[in-house]
Amino acid sequence: MKKYSLIFGLLFVVPLLTGCFSTGNSNKGDTPSGGDVTPTGPEEHVHTFSDEWEYDETYHWHESTCGHDVVSEKERHHLVMVDSKMPSETEEGYDLYRCNTCDYSYTKTIDKLEHFHIENKRTKEEVPPTCTKSGYSIVETYCETCGEILGTRRVELEPLGHNIIQVPASPADCSHPGHNAYEYCTRCDYTTYQELPPTGHEEGDRVRVNEVAATCTEEGSYDENVYCKHCMNLITIEHHTIPALGHDLVHHEESDSTCTTHGHNAYDSCTRCDYTTIVEKDLLPHHIWLRTDMQSYPSGRTAGKYRYYWRCYDCNQPVRSGKDKATGSSLHLKFAGTEYYHDINLIVGDNISDIFTNTSEYETEWLVQYDTVLEINENNDVIAKTAGVSMLWAYTQGYEIASVRIHVSEDQLKLKLPQSDFYPGDNFKMDFEVYTRKNRSLLSWSSSNEEIATVDSEGNVTVNGIGEVSITATCSQYNLEDTITFTSKKHFAVLKRSEVEIGREESDNIFERVSRISIISWTSSDPNIATANGNMLSTGDRYGTATLTASSEYLDEDIVLTVHVVKVSATLSKTNYSNYIDVTVNLYRVSVSFGYDWQAKATIEYKGLWKPISSIIITIECPYWNQTIQGTSNPVHLTIPVGSKESDQLYVIPCSYNTNVWGDEIEPSVTITKVSGTVEK
Repeated sequence: MKKYSLIFGLLFVVPLLTGCFSTGNSNKGDTPSGGDVTPTGPEEHVHTFSDEWEYDETYHWHESTCGHDVVSEKERHHLVMVDSKMPSETEEGYDLYRCNTCDYSYTKTIDKLEHFHIENKRTKEEVPPTCTKSGYSIVETYCETCGEILGTRRVELEPLGHNIIQVPASPADCSHPGHNAYEYCTRCDYTTYQELPPTGHEEGDRVRVNEVAATCTEEGSYDENVYCKHCMNLITIEHHTIPALGHDLVHHEESDSTCTTHGHNAYDSCTRCDYTTIVEKDLLPHHIWLRTDMQSYPSGRTAGKYRYYWRCYDCNQPVRSGKDKATGSSLHLKFAGTEYYHDINLIVGDNISDIFTNTSEYETEWLVQYDTVLEINENNDVIAKTAGVSMLWAYTQGYEIASVRIHVSEDQLKLKLPQSDFYPGDNFKMDFEVYTRKNRSLLSWSSSNEEIATVDSEGNVTVNGIGEVSITATCSQYNLEDTITFTSKKHFAVLKRSEVEIGREESDNIFERVSRISIISWTSSDPNIATANGNMLSTGDRYGTATLTASSEYLDEDIVLTVHVVKVSATLSKTNYSNYIDVTVNLYRVSVSFGYDWQAKATIEYKGLWKPISSIIITIECPYWNQTIQGTSNPVHLTIPVGSKESDQLYVIPCSYNTNVWGDEIEPSVTITKVSGTVEK
């Protein structure tokens, strides 16, 4: 209270001391009555103040502009919050206040928030439980925002216990083991499986197969197979040879030829085959008589014109008639090669004599069709001049005529290779594009480089090395020669792949490309698993891995192929099951309390090495015709468990559902609509 009294007193005294007590805005000379102004004392001072606000942390005011230490309108700030920011765990917050009268502002800082953990959990370590052993899990609690580890605990996991599958017993047969009924766990290796050894085959009767009958000159053979009485599998094969029979000969006496029938020397023939020692005799010449109607006589330069008719005295057969000059020989004038008519092949430059024989009293005269092709010299030798075809006639003034057609060709020798690729070790015989002389014995052969290829006297070539080589054939007698060149290349072998995974009873090609498969020789680390021959890989009767090695003197290094023979499995479907199993579905008419039913039962047989690893389910439907109504039964699932080949017998449809228009019961048809299951080998 004293404090406020003191302030009040000062406010009263200061204006008195200074003489500056403000009374407001007074007009000089104004009086209450409005009369003359009567001076009452010194003039009063009126303070003036700035329009701008001055302020401190508590007040704002207007400073005086008259030099006096006075202020106007001083009052506390009217603070209003104009901005704010909430604090977080990482940053401070604030409230910003501003006076709504002056420019004073004030910021109040808000401390950071204390950190609040957001907990999460994670498994740091885990040992899963097994069927028989417990496990555990180490669970760690941590803060999602700062990562601080807040705690760790161990959670014990109880053993799972076995997940047991029951498998029915499967008896052993001749070649396959069986087992007692057993159980096994799907999660671990627990099992009570006990294998029953195969019972072994029991030999049945011997069966003769693959019989090849013996002939007179070749042995016969047959296989004697022994099959098991129970499973009918083949146990043994014995191969037997049947000696050759030898010829069953019949002797035939000698007979003479006629002009129409060949005779023969004495000979033997076999009654069982086509063996014979027969040698036929030539036909006797026709004893020809010739009637001619002469129209003009031939000369050395021109041909004569005849009408002639030939007939044999012995057989009375007509031999030839007409106008053709190439008619063959007559009685005294004959072609030397045969009794009748022939063609001769000559090469340019060849000459022959004594083509015809003349036993008549008349001299032989000659006529050439084309003298550019043939020429006859003073010794009656026929000379081949140029390539072409010409007739040659011989005739006498006794009206006898004989002829021959002569073909003349250029003398040529041109070699031809019998193959397109060549590698060391190849053997082949040189061929000809054309060789008019035909006789290979007239040729001599040579090689330009015997380290690459050699050639023998018959033109047989052996390739020894790599590179280009020329083979030359020379016929000195007729001044003929030709050379042909080829290049021998290095052998190669490119595998399709160096590692193969394949199932039993399967095969595959080995090489993608190979120069000559004949150079390859294979060995196997285990022939029971896999072997190779040429370009073919074959698997044995065991699973496992075998290393196949191909060696060759022509390859720089051995070829190694790794073969994994593995179990392969297949999922059965309606479209593929016949590749693995044979399915038979039979229907049975069964008596029930209210009549008869059709029931179905499925049986299967596995092909090759395939065997089941799951139950096989055969889904069937039976289309039926019930007098006037056609329909289909509901699907029936016939299940064949592992170890069995038969399903249970299940209901399909009533017998009354399959009757014809007269009400007679007939067996319905069966349609397999689905097959499921898995097999392996």
